[in-house]
Amino acid sequence: MFSARTTACRMGTWARTRMLPGAIGAVAGVWVMVSSLSAAPLSQSKMIIEVNATDGDAGIQFFIDGPGWSRLEISDPNHQKIVDIEASGGVGAQGLTELFCESAEPSFEEQSLAELFARFPAGMYTCDGETVDGKSLSGRATFGHNLPAGPDIVFPAEGGGAINPSAPVVIDWQPVTSPFPGTSLPVNVVGYEVIVERLKPLPELSFDVKLPATLTQLTVSPEFLQSNADYRIEVLAIDATGNQTITERDFKTQ
Repeated sequence: MFSARTTACRMGTWARTRMLPGAIGAVAGVWVMVSSLSAAPLSQSKMIIEVNATDGDAGIQFFIDGPGWSRLEISDPNHQKIVDIEASGGVGAQGLTELFCESAEPSFEEQSLAELFARFPAGMYTCDGETVDGKSLSGRATFGHNLPAGPDIVFPAEGGGAINPSAPVVIDWQPVTSPFPGTSLPVNVVGYEVIVERLKPLPELSFDVKLPATLTQLTVSPEFLQSNADYRIEVLAIDATGNQTITERDFKTQ
C-alpha cells in the first residue's frame, strides 16, 4: 500500500532510473505476471493515480517488488517505453527487489486531468525485465481512468473551532459513490484510508488506518491528542482500480 505522504523515490538499493520524454513513469493498475518456463514472477506490482481533491493536483505512483532484478522497462499501449531502470556495479550484481516512486503532482491549472489521461491512455501496459541470474521478467497491466470523488469530511468541520483534546474525536465523512468532478467513468470504492498527523508541536506524530468501504467513521483516542496542538487529517477513497483521491482537513485543539 502506498503512503499518501510519500514524496520521494525509495529503493532498497541504488539504481539508475530514466524517465523517457513525454512520460511521468508509471500507470494505474496492477501487474499480472505472464507465466512461462523462463519467467520469474514479481511478487508485487501496483500502479495508481492519486488525486488530492483539497490541493487540486494529481500524479502517478508505482510499486514493484520481486526477486533480485537488474533491469526493468515499462511500455504504454502505444509501445512507447516510458520507464527504463538499470542497476549497475555492485547493485547490478546484488539485484533490486523493492521500488516505490511517485511522480511530480502539478496542479490542475498546470496539467488538467484530461491532459494526464492523454499522457497515459487507457489500455494495456507491459513490463519486461531481467533478474540478476539472467531470467526474464514479464507482466502486463490494464490501466483505467476511474477516479473517485474526494471524501466529504463532515467532522471536524472546515473552519470549526478548537476541539477539546480530553475526549475522543470521531472523524466522520460521507460515503463516496460518485466519480471525481469532470470525469464520468463509474467508480467502485473498496475502502478508505485515514491518516492523522500532529503537525505542531514538533516532533511530528502520525498514524495510518485502513478501513473497509462499509465504514465512514474513525475515532481518534485522547491518548493521541494534546492541548494547543495543530493536526491534519487525510481521508482517502480507494477505487477498485487502486486509484485514490484524498481530502485534507486541519484542526486545532484547545
